[in-house]
Amino acid sequence: MKKQFLTKIENDPQAVITALDGFEKFAKKNGLLEKSIFAARLCLEEVLVNIVSYAFVDKKPHMIQVHAEVEVERTLKIKVEDDGIAFNPLVMVPKPDLDSDIENRPIGGIGIHLVKSMMNQVTYDRQKGKNILTMTQSQGEPF
Repeated sequence: MKKQFLTKIENDPQAVITALDGFEKFAKKNGLLEKSIFAARLCLEEVLVNIVSYAFVDKKPHMIQVHAEVEVERTLKIKVEDDGIAFNPLVMVPKPDLDSDIENRPIGGIGIHLVKSMMNQVTYDRQKGKNILTMTQSQGEPF
């Protein structure tokens, strides 16, 4: 039996905090490991902040949906959907240069690198005008 969390927020920075707090309560209630909760919340925050900051070309309200579920085998799956511009961060964001001095590094790319490093699997799809990013994490293996 799957345990689920679903919330819809507007593209507003304050709403991101509400979604993150709701997700964390769900994760704790369902017995996820603290290190897994930390990693998943951090990744979800990175994704939501990027959507709010960059996904929409207008200033109108847009809905972002966060759906998380814990499956029987204690696998956490988080799916984030938005109707922003088509953007696959898995291929459109170059791998960051982690070896250069911080002053010489180009801005950007660290967040999606973090997401890909901390989650076991990350996939992107575009369906019916929506970006769908799915992050999966097996308990005990967040990073």
